[in-house]
Amino acid sequence: MPLAAVTWNKIFCVHGDIPEGLDDIEEINFLPKDQEKIDDPIITQLVWNDPREKSSHFKNSNRGSGIKTFGKKAFETFMEENDLNLIIRAHKRFKNGFKKFFNDILISIFSSQSYSKRGSATVAFINENGNVELIPI
Repeated sequence: MPLAAVTWNKIFCVHGDIPEGLDDIEEINFLPKDQEKIDDPIITQLVWNDPREKSSHFKNSNRGSGIKTFGKKAFETFMEENDLNLIIRAHKRFKNGFKKFFNDILISIFSSQSYSKRGSATVAFINENGNVELIPI
């Protein structure tokens, strides 16, 4: 499974979120592959990082070593430098199955039905017009 993908309409899709130290998303293509244990800091962050609206830049997360939170300024810089329109990420559960951040330019969905007793699950569908539909499951 790829670490991240970019759709035809410039949506960056990732499990965790944007990493500190990755200036160009093309660099993802050159990250180590087939690792049993993740020891690359960029991969760790792509899998585990979380947005935090009360911040502006990257900060260490209390979730573990090498994991970061990031704020609006870091997010806007990443979006601009990579010419992206939207980020869709997963990784964190929300009561209604999703949450939007940073003026709705980052959508965090949670699609695991095995956690449905603790909140709803949602999937994102990108239609042929490039619009994102959030569908409860």
